Amino acid sequence: MTPTTTSTTAPTHVSDPQLTWEGVRTVAGLELRQRIRTSRWIVVLSGWAVVIYGVALLSWLASAGMTEPDGGRTPAGMGTRSVVLYSVTVFFVLGLSLMVVPSLTSSSVNGDREHGVLATLQTTLLSAQEIILGKLLASWAVAGVFLVIGLPLLVFSVAVGGIDIGTLLMAVLCLAIVLAAVCAFGLMFSTLTARPVTSAVLTYLTVGFLTAGSLVFVAVLSPLMEQQVQRQVRVMQGYAPGDSGQQCVWVTATRTEVRTDRIWGLLAINPFVVVADAAPGRSASRQAFEPLGGISDAVRGFRAGPPERIDECYSDPNRDPSPGQESAAPVWPYGLVALALAGTGATAVAIRRVRTPIGRLPKGVRIA
Repeated sequence: MTPTTTSTTAPTHVSDPQLTWEGVRTVAGLELRQRIRTSRWIVVLSGWAVVIYGVALLSWLASAGMTEPDGGRTPAGMGTRSVVLYSVTVFFVLGLSLMVVPSLTSSSVNGDREHGVLATLQTTLLSAQEIILGKLLASWAVAGVFLVIGLPLLVFSVAVGGIDIGTLLMAVLCLAIVLAAVCAFGLMFSTLTARPVTSAVLTYLTVGFLTAGSLVFVAVLSPLMEQQVQRQVRVMQGYAPGDSGQQCVWVTATRTEVRTDRIWGLLAINPFVVVADAAPGRSASRQAFEPLGGISDAVRGFRAGPPERIDECYSDPNRDPSPGQESAAPVWPYGLVALALAGTGATAVAIRRVRTPIGRLPKGVRIA
């Protein structure tokens, strides 16, 4: 008898499935349905609406007592009040979003891993890209709801006047990109750590570094940027000894200046700086509370650095006003690109961390 031989074929390498919109939409739909089932989101959104509209109402009522720059004779018009409403609304929407959004994705992956849900997704035809991008899209959509709640106030400020539609669209675009980057940070830490608490803390620390941390670093480094220089300074001088007449003259004097133009990049990554500098509110009233316009003027002056000529003749009625910082070089493009690249990198890390097969798992992490 001729012996029969059994041939065995080596298993072929199964490549990671391709990225498809259907897969991303499927994962996003699962995430959204899971979030909608919990009643706490109704409470969160209701509280969000109460805070935003309450602050907007107070700012609108407070701006009624402001005056235009004509000696305080003319009350502030609707345009000035709409600028105040716009600035306060955008500022608070961004600030409160940075407090809420990190919790949307910081437990998205390690939470599913703890409950054995992630392993189920990984055994399907869904790719790692589809799982991560689906979760990111769902979290971004939920973050967008917070923005949509405050959108009627921004549209009202455009309808009343004082804010043009281009400024509104730029503010919405920057807010959307900033929130997407924060969602990506939370998603990345969710794949890097085993416990949701740890990933949440790391996400909030990242947001804290971008907001308050950048200001702290600037404050610490500013004294190191001081230097003594010779500048042309316009000062008040008398005609002669004992003469009461005075005039403003240009002299060469030594002044201490801070080279802020060397460290302005630390402020560029601040989300508040990005949004404020890209879409600030501008009002003619000196009494107007405009957090966005004030931030924009400050950071553009920071980038411009010390002036070459200094006018210290403040009592001169013919003194030339200092040029507005709105004409200086903008800062927001650098910060927006930096946040977008950081969010893209965080998403890439998250995709790599959920790709199967997994070679090695961190201590305390399980498959299912």
